[in-house]
Amino acid sequence: MPRTKGSKNRPKTNTTKDYASQIAEKQGSIVSLTAEIASITTNIDTLKADLKEKKNALKKAEKEVATLESKKAKADAKAAEEAKKAEAEAAALTLCTVIGLPELAEGAAQGILLAWAYGEAIMDIRTLISGGKVPLVKNAEDWKLSLSGLMQLGSAGENVAADSGKDMESGLAYREYLRMLLFLKSQDEVGMRTLDMVEQNLKIRYGKTFFRADACISRVEFHSTCNLRRGIMYDFPTYFGYN
Repeated sequence: MPRTKGSKNRPKTNTTKDYASQIAEKQGSIVSLTAEIASITTNIDTLKADLKEKKNALKKAEKEVATLESKKAKADAKAAEEAKKAEAEAAALTLCTVIGLPELAEGAAQGILLAWAYGEAIMDIRTLISGGKVPLVKNAEDWKLSLSGLMQLGSAGENVAADSGKDMESGLAYREYLRMLLFLKSQDEVGMRTLDMVEQNLKIRYGKTFFRADACISRVEFHSTCNLRRGIMYDFPTYFGYN
């Protein structure tokens, strides 16, 4: 009877594995990967050094730009001040020449500059009252009033209202200025001025024209006498007031 497929008559093959060749192949891979890692590590170190150098160069450039911007701002402010001074001097010379006293031009220029600063202060007060902000220290960019606008300030045909309530991105509001000024006063003085405001509000807003804070009664003392039986009298004081 013939044997079925897969029987013991199939010729046997040699299945012995060649471990030595496999080890050699893997070792070759390890050497190759180690070389690649070393190359990549070297590149990373080089890139880190380049990155550090670029960052230092960037910081230096940013610092130089900030310095140049500061110098430019100072130069612009100085140029603006010189322009305002020249404009005031020209106006003063024209005015003094018209009245026949050109020798007074220098003093008149200083007066115009003082009036100009006063007019700018009025503009700042308008800004604060309208709820805007005003810088503590002003520069050329924050200056709002022109010399021609100064001549119209307070007149019936005033045409400087466009910037009178202009809000600045940086600066202090009215409450912040008020808080800063209150810190400079003593507690007793702040208390007395608060009473003045209370008195003024009662007179103006509520019509209590007779009210005076210094005439208010803050403490009262009563002396009571009680007549008891058999001629006994009892006298005792009573105090009412604010602590």
